[in-house]
Amino acid sequence: ISSVQLSAVDGIGVAPDWYRQRFPNEYQSWTLDLLTLRRFGLWISAASGNQHVTNTSAGYNWPASDPNIISVGCYNNITMEPTRQRGLGLDIMSRTLDVDPFTSYCNTVAVATSILIRDVCENRCGIINLTHCSAEFVLFIMQKTAEIVRDPDAPDIRLYILHPSRLYPFLFHDQSFCTVLDNFAHDKEASLATLPWRSSYFGGKGSVANPSPPIIEPTMN
Repeated sequence: ISSVQLSAVDGIGVAPDWYRQRFPNEYQSWTLDLLTLRRFGLWISAASGNQHVTNTSAGYNWPASDPNIISVGCYNNITMEPTRQRGLGLDIMSRTLDVDPFTSYCNTVAVATSILIRDVCENRCGIINLTHCSAEFVLFIMQKTAEIVRDPDAPDIRLYILHPSRLYPFLFHDQSFCTVLDNFAHDKEASLATLPWRSSYFGGKGSVANPSPPIIEPTMN
């Protein structure tokens, strides 16, 4: 097992503290298990939720709001706007042609993409160890090649949008891919410093941007 896909608990758009306070023993066990799986490099992601909610705190449902789970939302590729639940700190949004999609579908796209990136780690770089080609590295590559958009309902929030036409050439043709992988494994903090901002999975609060300056697109180093 290299990837785990979780669904959103719709209608429970609360932070992990809500569960920690009400179910302390269960929450502690849950957190320890998540940390163990994260150290092993497993990809664990959850859909952000299917309500139409945007705010500057969480904005998405548990378990996606847990800091040790990768949160995945939806971006409508027809209207060219984010849809369903999202908010400050969301890790990645997958593209969909569905006008009103369920975020579980977008999470499936993210999980499938994570498996693809790991396949490239193995076949291009000879890396099969999940702690080397970890979930953190996989998300880093998704964000590094992502498109960045502003949320129309909260223009000060910027979001990472999965961008296949940038990601695939980097995975399959860019000669620096294996070097980027090794650099991340040896100095994660230096690699993360090249991102425009850190999402919740990387210990950040997301991005609250001044809506006036233009967005600077990320480039691969």
